[in-house]
Amino acid sequence: MGRIVKAKIEFSYHEDSLMEMMGEDAEQMTEQELLDYARSSYLEDIYALVKYGELNQAVKVELN
Repeated sequence: MGRIVKAKIEFSYHEDSLMEMMGEDAEQMTEQELLDYARSSYLEDIYALVKYGELNQAVKVELN
């Protein structure tokens, strides 16, 4: 059976950091709002990588 090549971009966001970025309203955030904000932050980070030509360095490739 052939091997699998995985290419991915992964960011880890600490809950405290996300809440700090959200500001005053963070204490009242639901879990879903926190997840939505993490998704939004992820997309903004990807956009910035594309904009500044750094996307290639952010992609991790694995051979399994």
